[in-house]
Amino acid sequence: GGMVEMDLVISKRLAALLPALTDEEEAQLEANLVEDGRVTDPILYSYLSGRNTVVDGMHRLPIAKRLDLPYRTEPIVLQSEDAAAIWILNRQLGRRNLLNPAAIRKVRGELYNLLKRADGGHGNANVAAGRTEFDADSTEQEDPVNAAEHVAELAGVSPATVKRDGKYAKSLEKLSGPVRKAIEPGPLKATDVE
Repeated sequence: GGMVEMDLVISKRLAALLPALTDEEEAQLEANLVEDGRVTDPILYSYLSGRNTVVDGMHRLPIAKRLDLPYRTEPIVLQSEDAAAIWILNRQLGRRNLLNPAAIRKVRGELYNLLKRADGGHGNANVAAGRTEFDADSTEQEDPVNAAEHVAELAGVSPATVKRDGKYAKSLEKLSGPVRKAIEPGPLKATDVE
């Protein structure tokens, strides 16, 4: 009832930020959705580059469509694909449900690299995360949050670790697809390629 079929797209770039589900995880997710008879959490999307792009629910949506399970959608305003990537990575870290250490390193590193880049290299995580309006008595303006510190605090690791993760994420981008696929789910340990 009342469900408008929306034209939602999944961006390859944003999907690549999420750790791929193992067959087991995908089967479990599917079983959960079937058991609930619907997708309980809304699929969040943002209007990016002229398309309604899924930013939360990239794993759930294809399963729901395939099995014809009802789902709700909710719009969320994100200024750009970079902002969407930052939002997704922040959520990934916040959920802490990435048990694979290589995946966690990759998320921390990519978030750090993006925050640095969004800020023109100044490392101010406030600017980068789109938080530009602060109340007058906020000290954040005089003391910008460093990107490495921001990610470190979020992830519960040291800024030095985050900076190393940033290099790790960059080195992953340079690797060929098949090598990267072998590392990310975990047959190869990240340390094997350093």
